[in-house]
Amino acid sequence: MYPITRIQLIDKILSTKPWNTTIEFYGNEKLVDKVFHRIIAYNSKFSTVYILVNRDCGGLNPYEIAKYTRIYSGNIESILVSRCFKTNDLIVKLQDLLENKKPGLLAIKTPYFWFKEDHSDLNSMSRVTGLIHRLKNKGFRIVLFNTVCKNGYYKPSGGNYHHHVIDIILYLEKYNSKYLIVKLFKHPYMKTGSLLAPLKKKTWLIFHGENNAFL
Repeated sequence: MYPITRIQLIDKILSTKPWNTTIEFYGNEKLVDKVFHRIIAYNSKFSTVYILVNRDCGGLNPYEIAKYTRIYSGNIESILVSRCFKTNDLIVKLQDLLENKKPGLLAIKTPYFWFKEDHSDLNSMSRVTGLIHRLKNKGFRIVLFNTVCKNGYYKPSGGNYHHHVIDIILYLEKYNSKYLIVKLFKHPYMKTGSLLAPLKKKTWLIFHGENNAFL
């Protein structure tokens, strides 16, 4: 399987999983945003990339996508973008992908942006998560770019059903010109813990935590 992020440590974590793996990044907003644009651009050279931006403004920089597409020799015509202005828009778009589109990479930015903090619209949240799971079973590779839950420190938004459906959840904590810190929140067979990932070197280092993740 080809790399998905071009960050060696993260791609090593993901490399043994099947194509239709559901992956989630959350944490530092700027870092998650950078990974979002890199994944879109790089994967456009291999398959159709469907992008759902679930917010009324921001969340996607076309100039960043164009820049990384040139760097990675991607195909800008393979990138399809749609913006969702309410929860029902997201549900309709996911349903359309399920019924009418061939599998590719699906990138969803802030999938639970419109949901209320008190989870009074839990039924709609469950519908979104259920459609994501059905798209995975159809053969889509799904990458979510989530936010930190307002009701729980370090946990991603979406609730328990969402956490159960996603295969791999990575928390991106810090970033500078040389390193990012990756915390494994969920992985099917690796121990949870933290990794220090060099962005430009071919090596990787174990970082801190009682249960470090070993590759």
